[in-house]
Amino acid sequence: MFSDDARTIPQYIDTPAPSHDSHRPCTTFCPRRAGNLVLNGSFSSGDLTNWNITRSYATVNPVQSYNGNNAVRLGQFTPPPFQVSRDNLWQEVCLPANAESITLQYDWLVDGVSAGDLLIVTVEDSYRSVILPFLPRVRGNSTPQREWTTVTSPIPDRYAGQTVIIRFSSGMSSNPPTSFWIDNVRLDVTLNTSP
Repeated sequence: MFSDDARTIPQYIDTPAPSHDSHRPCTTFCPRRAGNLVLNGSFSSGDLTNWNITRSYATVNPVQSYNGNNAVRLGQFTPPPFQVSRDNLWQEVCLPANAESITLQYDWLVDGVSAGDLLIVTVEDSYRSVILPFLPRVRGNSTPQREWTTVTSPIPDRYAGQTVIIRFSSGMSSNPPTSFWIDNVRLDVTLNTSP
């Protein structure tokens, strides 16, 4: 049985440690600009450029895009011997020190039947502590089916000047597997320009 506590992640969903350099404070690496800081969040490059993946058969595909050319699909069978996949897709984003408002937004679509298949979206600090634990979990039998849903969530401005990790993790516990589609991932920032 799965817990719906957003801090509990089922064992069949991999959450690898971030790279060793993700523990850096983002003083020199941070963009000092407002706007969307996620790179290739609409997957318009046609691939997973700027995204990190592990144990994944995630694919970028125009079949189910929200309003652009592509979306990423998590959750499917692996190539032979056809084991069910565990997909983990993430991007590290450095927040400007003078960020005043930080908002995560993304679109998801589910196509499946199994309550055991699960998509978990987290925002973590550079030490992998979940800082935004209340994002909705999506199960394979979630509704609406085959309709895009937009999620928007503020991130506390106390994380300004730090690296955060936006992570999409899916795990399949059944056959046929569920397809989870993600598109239009954004981390919008406004800056405090007062002296």
